[in-house]
Amino acid sequence: MRHFNALRTISLIFGFALVALGLLAGSCATAKNQAANANAEIGLKAEAVSEGICLTFDNIPPEAKRLFINLQYLVDEEKPGITNQVSSFSDVRDSSLAQVKQTGKIIFPVVEEGYKYLVAVIFQGEDSEDISDWIHTDCIADKGISLSNDVSLYLNETNSAVTLSSEPIFSSDVTFDDSKFNFDVTIHQYQTENESGSIGVGSHHISGIEGLTWTFDPEMTNNLRETGYLKSGSYPAYVTARCNIIYDNIKWSVEIAKTAEFTYSYN
Repeated sequence: MRHFNALRTISLIFGFALVALGLLAGSCATAKNQAANANAEIGLKAEAVSEGICLTFDNIPPEAKRLFINLQYLVDEEKPGITNQVSSFSDVRDSSLAQVKQTGKIIFPVVEEGYKYLVAVIFQGEDSEDISDWIHTDCIADKGISLSNDVSLYLNETNSAVTLSSEPIFSSDVTFDDSKFNFDVTIHQYQTENESGSIGVGSHHISGIEGLTWTFDPEMTNNLRETGYLKSGSYPAYVTARCNIIYDNIKWSVEIAKTAEFTYSYN
């Protein structure tokens, strides 16, 4: 796919690690056994520290080329749903991953005090091959850097662009990445009791960022037509805005705002 990624949502909305099933049942079973063994050796602990949430690994597979970390919490525990979730992530590779391998630790700095963060990590090797299953833990945040102002994300009348209400202000100075903001549209395709399927279309795949505004349509719809991935119809969707910061040489994409759910019409 040239301009967007198709993402399949189960408990996380980031689908790069949710790979297709193997063609041979035997090889798939072997891979699962290897991943389960890797999980037992890796070990994962999350604890609240003065800098945020510290993740500690007992052992990191030496063949790991990529570490994906997702942290999320519910704004309201009594109102489950994807638009009630606040998620942040890091895709750790190259020199950043070498640093984590050496120290066995990584700190997520931007937290909201008192919220229970659900943490999920996965390691991949060459060619994005999973060398572990998703490893889960949780932690109640205490100290760290927090968002000091209310930031909202507004859709225009034609549901073709979003605008942030203001620049985010943090409780301590942060180092922004060269690309300060990322936006993504999530389009739901189906929903069952235990899982949902969705397409994620991100600003790093299509153009349109100008200051605090991202214009995603009609380019997004044109790209979807080229792939033929969606059938004609109306789908629930929402847009998320993230701020990209660098802390201790690790890049984090931190969610700062999300639109309400709207209807995306695809014909």
